[in-house]
Amino acid sequence: MTHPKIEKQLIRSILQFLLACIALIMLNYFSSSFFFRIDLTSEKKFTLKPVTKEMLSSLNDIVYIEIYLDGDLPAGFTRMQRALTEMMNEFRVFAGKNLQFSFVNPSADTDEQRRRKYYADLVDRGLNPVNTHDKDDEGTVIQKLIFPGAIMRYKEYEMPVNLLRNNKNLTPDENIHSSIETFEYEFMLGLRNLLTEQVQSIAFLEGHGELDEFEAGDISRELSRFFRIDRGTITGPGCLDPYKAIIIAAPRKPFPEKDKFVIDQYIMQGGKVLWFLDPALINADSLAAGYSIALVNDINLGDQLFRYGVRINTELLKDLSCNVIPIAAGEQNSSRFTPVPWFYYPLLLPPSGHALTKGIDLVKSEFTGTLDTLKNAEIRKQVILHSSAYSSTVRLPALISLAEVGQKTDPATFNKQNLIVAVILEGTFRSAFVNRMIGEFGADPEFRFREASKPTTMFICADGDIISNHVKNSAQGPMISPLGYDRYTNQTFGNRELIMNVVHYLTGNAEISALRSRTLRLRLIDKTRAAEQAIYWKGVNTLLPLALVIISGLLFSFFRRKKYAYNNAG
Repeated sequence: MTHPKIEKQLIRSILQFLLACIALIMLNYFSSSFFFRIDLTSEKKFTLKPVTKEMLSSLNDIVYIEIYLDGDLPAGFTRMQRALTEMMNEFRVFAGKNLQFSFVNPSADTDEQRRRKYYADLVDRGLNPVNTHDKDDEGTVIQKLIFPGAIMRYKEYEMPVNLLRNNKNLTPDENIHSSIETFEYEFMLGLRNLLTEQVQSIAFLEGHGELDEFEAGDISRELSRFFRIDRGTITGPGCLDPYKAIIIAAPRKPFPEKDKFVIDQYIMQGGKVLWFLDPALINADSLAAGYSIALVNDINLGDQLFRYGVRINTELLKDLSCNVIPIAAGEQNSSRFTPVPWFYYPLLLPPSGHALTKGIDLVKSEFTGTLDTLKNAEIRKQVILHSSAYSSTVRLPALISLAEVGQKTDPATFNKQNLIVAVILEGTFRSAFVNRMIGEFGADPEFRFREASKPTTMFICADGDIISNHVKNSAQGPMISPLGYDRYTNQTFGNRELIMNVVHYLTGNAEISALRSRTLRLRLIDKTRAAEQAIYWKGVNTLLPLALVIISGLLFSFFRRKKYAYNNAG
């Protein structure tokens, strides 16, 4: 016969079990009705921004993402792969089945010919490969070609997404970390362009000695992945209105007042302008003779830019942080050249704390100017490029001589710092043609002159070479080098990435551009200490879990015997 106390305890246990089941069922029911996620990381690593959640939730068809980062990868890229998996899983929480992703190993094919053909296809589709060198356990160096990027497909469209930041001033671990910080930005920018039904248009202005289609060929090709690109001259008021933005790239001839008026009224309608303006006229090739004269590049835009809030100074920037120029080595007419630092080729610094320039490498420039911003309560100014802490200026006109290369440098003469080279202006601008006679410019009866602009944005840079790529003539035609590539040092600087970020920001992707401000704390392992204490930590990680399991089992057994021994005694 069952003891009454045991029977009572059994009934209590059954009731507790039933109540627990009912509680779990109710919890499951209510949790399916209310969606919430809790991110317990200090920097909110797994929390997506509102614009990201909105875009993913609004998908009405499937977006396929193929990520070409799989296989036997170096440690840094394995960390990148893990972060990508986490990011994709977060995306799927809001996109559901409308987002599908997979990891692909581009080196999986054992046939070398087919593998190389596959590599070439990925490059043609817009992905940038990276050559890596890694060591195995025996110290043997292994070279691998890795494609740290993805292809996004939506309906019949596809978009390449390059995920690796490659800043020469950062360590490999810091570059991987910087890349992880921009994952959300890169994918949302690609998704925005895939979902946009009408492709926006951008125009390069011509007719004032601007860069031609080859000199601005690389940035035009990169922009064409996102925009429709046109080139042309100004014909009259309203001719620029169809364009989301216009680019004025290194003009060398004065702007007539009529063209200035058309640009002004385009801005008043809310148009965006990227100004790349050289302060000096100088032919770098003429330096082969030993010297050249730098003259003021008067293109008749000073009064207009002054009204908008900027003054481009008639001076050249010299900077101890600079690129090189090839100088003939040895005897005169020698065919051997030695690259030496050239202060007139500054390497400009993008502010590290700004969302548009975060993680971007130094920007290459040649015969660069400086600019000043004017006080205006209606205009917000953001410095995008500036000089180093060791700079100086030379007033124009000036004699530029290669003899400066051999002279001893006195750091005390480079006593200026953080001189402004490029800015973004945002706000409501006043027309440069207020209180001026405009009869012949606005002869069209349907034209309505505006004295103040709609809220808009413009980018002004005191150097035209920032957007110019090197062009080499060959039997096959002009060969275009990547923007920012320096053929003397074989380095690629951050010119292209900077300009692309600025264009996306100006053309309405400001919310997405803000995603670049995400900051994650870099927690690096001390490799030397890890190697020295490897045996200790392997032992701890192996034995400590076993010890905890054994101790937990002994404690459970002890308290169980004690409990039932007391009940039986009662």
